[in-house]
Amino acid sequence: MKASELINLYKQGRRNFSREDLSSENFDGQELSDINLSHADIRGASFVNANLTGANFTYAKAGARFEESFITTIFQLIVACLTMRLSIFYCIDYSNTLADVFAGGFEQGSGLAFLKFFVYGILVLIFLVFSSTWIKENWIAIFWCYFTSIFAINIIIYYYTKKTTLIGGFISDSMMLWPLIILVSTTVHYIVESLPYQGTWLWGSTTFKRAILRKADFSQATLSNTEFRLATLEHTCFYQAKYMRIKLFEKTGLASKKLLIKAIKTPKNAL
Repeated sequence: MKASELINLYKQGRRNFSREDLSSENFDGQELSDINLSHADIRGASFVNANLTGANFTYAKAGARFEESFITTIFQLIVACLTMRLSIFYCIDYSNTLADVFAGGFEQGSGLAFLKFFVYGILVLIFLVFSSTWIKENWIAIFWCYFTSIFAINIIIYYYTKKTTLIGGFISDSMMLWPLIILVSTTVHYIVESLPYQGTWLWGSTTFKRAILRKADFSQATLSNTEFRLATLEHTCFYQAKYMRIKLFEKTGLASKKLLIKAIKTPKNAL
C-alpha cells in the first residue's frame, strides 16, 4: 500500500492497516494516532515527526530490506579492508620517514622527510577528532593502557641504547601508534557492524526520529536498525521486541542499557 492511499483512508476513519506492506513509504509529519500496523512490513519506512500516539506495532517488521542490508554490509566490509590497508601503509611510511629524519635527511638537502613528519603530525590531530565509536566509548581504559605501555617501552629503549630521549621517544611513538590503534579499532568496528542485525548505517532503515510514540506498542516487533533518536517515548511498550540497540535511542527515555533491557522485559499491562 502506498503512503498516500493509507493517509487518505486514515482521514476517512479507517485505523486498521494490519499486515499491510508499507516498506520504504514516507509518513513524515503525519497524524497517525491510534493506527493499527500490527504484523505490517514497515522496513525502510520513515515516520519522522509523525504523531503515533497509541499506535499498534505488535509483530511489525522494521529495519532494512534484504537488498539494502546487503549493500550496506558490503560497503562496511570494503571500508574495513581499506582502513586496515591504510593502517599498514601508515606504519611503514611513517617508520621510513622517522628513519630519514634521524639519519640527517634535512642536512642532505631533502626537506621531504621533515615535511612528511609535519603532515603526519596534523593527521594525528585529525585521527583524534574523528575516532571510531569504540574508541569514544572506551577512551579512559585505552588512554591509560596506551600511554603506560609507551612510557614503559621508551624507558627500556633509553636504558639499553641511550640513542633517544624519553620525551622524544614518547612523542614519536605516540604520533605513530595512536592513529594505528584508531585505524585498527575502526576496522574491527565496521566488521562487527556488518554482522546481521548489527548495522548502524541507517540508509534504507525504518526511522521514528522525533516521532511521538506515547503509549505505542512494539511488542514482539522486529526492530533491527530502527532509529528512535529524539522520539517521545512515554509509556511505550517494547515487550520482547527483537534486535533493539542502545545507540539508536539517543536522547530518549531508553538511552541506557539498563532501561532498554527493562523495556524489553516489561509487558504493556505493567506500564
